[in-house]
Amino acid sequence: MAGGATPSGEQLLELLAALRGVLAGELRRRGLWSLPPERLGVCGHRRWTEPAAGPLAGALGELTADCYLYVFVRRLSRLAAQLPVKDNVDGLIFLNVRHFVHELQRRHDPLGYRIFRVVRTAVCDLCAGGTLRVGAGPPAIANDTLLVFVPGLPPPAEATRVARAVRGWVDGLLPQLVTATGRQMPPLRTALAMRLAELPGAGIAAFRFRHLIAPLKDETRRRWAALAADPGGSAAAFRRPPPATVEERLASRQGYRRLRSGVTAGIESLAAPPATVRDLRRLWRYLGEHAEGRAAGGSRLPSQRALSIALGIPRGRLPRLFHTLRGLVREVARTA
Repeated sequence: MAGGATPSGEQLLELLAALRGVLAGELRRRGLWSLPPERLGVCGHRRWTEPAAGPLAGALGELTADCYLYVFVRRLSRLAAQLPVKDNVDGLIFLNVRHFVHELQRRHDPLGYRIFRVVRTAVCDLCAGGTLRVGAGPPAIANDTLLVFVPGLPPPAEATRVARAVRGWVDGLLPQLVTATGRQMPPLRTALAMRLAELPGAGIAAFRFRHLIAPLKDETRRRWAALAADPGGSAAAFRRPPPATVEERLASRQGYRRLRSGVTAGIESLAAPPATVRDLRRLWRYLGEHAEGRAAGGSRLPSQRALSIALGIPRGRLPRLFHTLRGLVREVARTA
């Protein structure tokens, strides 16, 4: 507003309606439009397309209100600082909307976010080696990027055909697809790249990245939840019953975030051997990913034997690690 004037109610409604439209476009661009709003932390709604009486109504309205705070309240000084040197700040606003959705996705859908990053890295490796190339769409490898194996610009394979080809990969990639870190990552990227390079043999000469990533996310969630078939061992101490109401779910989410950050800080401050701290980090990170992914169908943690295999931690060390984590959990809960 000129001179820093406060916008009128009508102007504010116009801004919110425009922001709502930008958010809807960003959700579609990221392949989130067809997913439950709960994936981005918006509880109590079944879909983004619910009828709405205004720009702040429904699931998309809740997201719009949060995005308004993120873009126009918390970052107002940054926007204002650009006005003297730019004709408008539209580009910065669009960028902040992208950052807003990106942060929500990373926080509320860590499993999906991780798979996106890992698979995109493998695709970039193939592009760098010349096996694959960007045919159309964003060159930085996004959902709408068209990826091509052959010369020319063939039409992309249908989503269902790509899904049939890639769903079978997941069994051979778990648990590393979810748990791999550090030196475990290059072999995982190589395994993914090898499978990608086999797609032309299945008659897929070109595909949209979104059609690759969506079935991999869905199948990984389903298979990873299936690893939780054995309830035995100390892992049982970390199960949480699902909250019954929306209010309870929101309170539980906030409390669990505080618990996660508190225990993470406690692990880093322990006077313990580096190997113990490393294993505690790995186990606590897995427990957090499991808890965040429960909405995807997981209800139980794996047995200690399965955890040992999945996380690369000797089975005999797990009881002591769980004992230490339980102590940290109690300490954080006591001081909360």
